[in-house]
Amino acid sequence: MGRQVPPATMTEPWTESPEAVDLLEDEAPPHPVFDPEVIAEVTAEIPSGNGHHDATSAAAGRVERIGLGYRMRFPDDVVLRVNRIRESGGEVTGELDVRRGDDDLFLGRFNFSSVNARKTTAEYLSRRVKGEWQSMLEPLCRVVLRTEREGTGFESLGQRGVREPTRYRLQPPLQDGKTTILFGPGGGGKSTLGNGIAVSVSGGYEVIPGWKPIAGPVVVLDWEDDRDTWSERTAAIAAGIGARPPTIFYRQMLRPLADDVEAVASFVSERRAGLVIVDSLGMAIGALGESSSWHEGALRLFSALRILRTTVLGIDHVAGTELDASAPSPKMFGSVVKLNLARSVFELRKGRGNGTTAELLLHHTKVNTGRRLDDIGLTVEHSPGRIQFKRVEVQDMQAPELASRASLATRMERLLQAGPQSRADIAKALDAKAPDLRRVLFRDAGKRFREVSGLVELVRVDA
Repeated sequence: MGRQVPPATMTEPWTESPEAVDLLEDEAPPHPVFDPEVIAEVTAEIPSGNGHHDATSAAAGRVERIGLGYRMRFPDDVVLRVNRIRESGGEVTGELDVRRGDDDLFLGRFNFSSVNARKTTAEYLSRRVKGEWQSMLEPLCRVVLRTEREGTGFESLGQRGVREPTRYRLQPPLQDGKTTILFGPGGGGKSTLGNGIAVSVSGGYEVIPGWKPIAGPVVVLDWEDDRDTWSERTAAIAAGIGARPPTIFYRQMLRPLADDVEAVASFVSERRAGLVIVDSLGMAIGALGESSSWHEGALRLFSALRILRTTVLGIDHVAGTELDASAPSPKMFGSVVKLNLARSVFELRKGRGNGTTAELLLHHTKVNTGRRLDDIGLTVEHSPGRIQFKRVEVQDMQAPELASRASLATRMERLLQAGPQSRADIAKALDAKAPDLRRVLFRDAGKRFREVSGLVELVRVDA
């Protein structure tokens, strides 16, 4: 039995301001993925010693790309931040935030294309704190203008040799840097499983047996529940493995992600988040106007997810017409664009439990890189203050309603435990089509099934 962990606040709220969250250095996970990108190192030759006790001088500045914005640091704890950049009428504008230590010196709309704006803003700042502000603003404006107009660079292909093996944030379900969707009916355990994944990655724990994480900060973007629910569930999952609850960054979302992506991308970049969990994708798309479609909403959402530049787990629902369907893979709610743009998709089904224990069947419906995983069986055990995940062989699962949701290969495995059968008998027993059966046997390549004298049987591995 794992060590009991006392209740604590695990999920931290955050706002656009990075100071809203305190991540202790000894809690920082050792494997961040994306560091803030250094765009330029700029130096301005400014004579110091101008006689003002509160003066600041532009000796050297470092421009970093933070999400969709920029940050430039100078000595004397001077920081210039740029967000909400727009281009219109040939001019680039954005919100400029200038701070010196804890002092807010300037926050307002700024025209990076205007030489006059640099001069008047520098004069305003000099009235607040004496310094060579125009020499600080000039290099920042040049970097912003060039970067925004040039975009990402071009690269040559075909010269890099063999591709490195696929990297996982959580092996095997989450490929690093990619978007994975977990979908299923409401109340089917999606958020609980997502929370277990969050604890695993944030803490570097093996929460689900056999699932190996690379530790990194986790950000939860929640449209459906509240902080207390995630916090209590985090404590219970950590207690289930006898571990200390990790820090998970949490934000209750009120707007569509595409409308709020700049603040989110800035936080994700500064915290070097290894995983972002979106609960749920439908709510992240938001309400659609009369002239908008689900396809357009999904395209806006995935454009926003791509901006985050990290691993994403999107939780989604099924269409209402699919709730009682018997097909192994029902459809996600809304646009097929979500299925097309996600790099990997899992369907989650929950069997009827006894109130404290439930069986979950995870079916891999799509992957762009690599091969689809075999069906994964899990159990989730709830007890006061504890949630524990266990692995179970799919063929040993007790919930009969999960049998029809399993893949054809899994159902064949269960059927053939009673003995070899012909292809025709298998197809009849499982209501399967002959081409589907042929495809399973071809892809299996003798790992689980083999045909002997016209009968398909299981490949037995001697103990």
